[in-house]
Amino acid sequence: MIILVSWPGLNSPLEDVWSALSDLFLDTETRRFLPRTAWVCVQSRLDWQAVYQALCDQVAPIVAPNLMDVAGDWAGFPDDWLFSSIRAHGSQGPTSLSRRVVRDNSDLWEALRTLFFYLSTASAAELPLLQALGELALARDWGWSYRLFSHLKVMVAWTWSELCSRQQLIQEVFRPLLVYPNDPTAADARRAWDWWEQFYGWVEGRAEVVAQCEDLQYLFVEGDLSRHALVLKLREDPGKRRDFLEGPLALLYARPELGLRNWDRYVS
Repeated sequence: MIILVSWPGLNSPLEDVWSALSDLFLDTETRRFLPRTAWVCVQSRLDWQAVYQALCDQVAPIVAPNLMDVAGDWAGFPDDWLFSSIRAHGSQGPTSLSRRVVRDNSDLWEALRTLFFYLSTASAAELPLLQALGELALARDWGWSYRLFSHLKVMVAWTWSELCSRQQLIQEVFRPLLVYPNDPTAADARRAWDWWEQFYGWVEGRAEVVAQCEDLQYLFVEGDLSRHALVLKLREDPGKRRDFLEGPLALLYARPELGLRNWDRYVS
């Protein structure tokens, strides 16, 4: 067990933990930071008790007021301000506000704890996959995720059984956190994963096919694509990509006929 008996020096692992934990108090979507934050905490070599103590006694008293501010910071707290403020607060411990904020977000800390213990026995290779799965777990409609194909490129590098086990972990971690009206439902999650199973079997682990499909994503969005840079790129080398429009890629979109129509209108 690690007991925090003195303030750390500059550039210490605990400062990295302070910075990572503070991101969870920003006035924006913070749930997507969870795998990254857990990894920073693991890399600090602190145990969970020490991480949670840092959260409650050091970080929350300084940044919890941000969640009460109608114009709260959403871009990130400057490290120099954060570190100096925590040191100035010293050993005073939690405030009444920080206690309430920590208590009201207990599901978030439980998610962080679960990921912390999982990543404590995992390699760094797990982090990009958990980050991708975590961000997709927050998306109601994968087809409108601008980072979708970045995530898919990570996912195709893993076997199906490996993907399923990590997906189960992420669903267990994130499901209690999905409490907002625009969050995906359990049915949304099942539909997205059913699509991914078909897509995964279709590409057969070939990352280059995922990259080619990425260029086609915008064809499923209605609008004037005549001058779109990706359409110009497609005209240069259409190859067999039109076939991709009729494959599992089309299952992502409510109106898949837009893909074929825009191909015929702007590419061929």
